[in-house]
Formats: sequence, structure tokens, C-alpha cells
Amino acid sequence: MLKSAEGNPDQEFLDALGKCKDAIGEWHDWEQLVGIAGDMLDHGRGCKLIAQLRSVSQRKFETALGITNEMRGRFALSGPSHIHRRLKKGPPKKQPGLESASAIARRKFAS
Repeated sequence: MLKSAEGNPDQEFLDALGKCKDAIGEWHDWEQLVGIAGDMLDHGRGCKLIAQLRSVSQRKFETALGITNEMRGRFALSGPSHIHRRLKKGPPKKQPGLESASAIARRKFAS
């Protein structure tokens, strides 16, 4: 999406979107590392390494969530008409996959 929007006059929006993408990508990488470590290491339930990896992943998630919420506040709080002007398109379309992924992430990290 970012690459296809090159030359878009709303550079502020694209920069914020890129920041969100990077933060979410970093969290995803840590989640992958936690999964790989869990599969490869046989240290038992008290493994301090996996606990530390999970802790870092949680912090990355919270950072990514904060950045995305900040973007939402900056670009979407004034309602759909503001989004239309920003994107120069019709109303935002529902994205069931994205909504489901967000719901899963919220449940997973609600504790």
C-alpha cells in the first residue's frame, strides 16, 4: 500500500502508516522467535529464556498498539469524512481478516 501511494501529496499520513507497519513487523518478528524457541528448546515450563522472549514480545506488542492507536487518533477521530479526504476514496471497507487478527491479538495479550 505504501509503495503504490508514492507521490501522494499526503506524506504525513504515509509516514505514520510506515511507522505502524514497522512497529507491527517488529512485534511479529518477536512472536515468530518465541514460537521457534518454544519448538526448539526443551527447557521445561520454567525456562527463563522463553519467558524473557515473551516479555520482549509483549513490550513490542504494546509499542505497536500505542503507535497504531496514535495514528488512529491523528487520522480517524474526526469521523469518516476526514478519512475520505485523507484517502481520496469512498468509505473505508470492512476488512474481516484484519478485524479478526486484531481481536485475536487483543484476547491473547489481555492479561
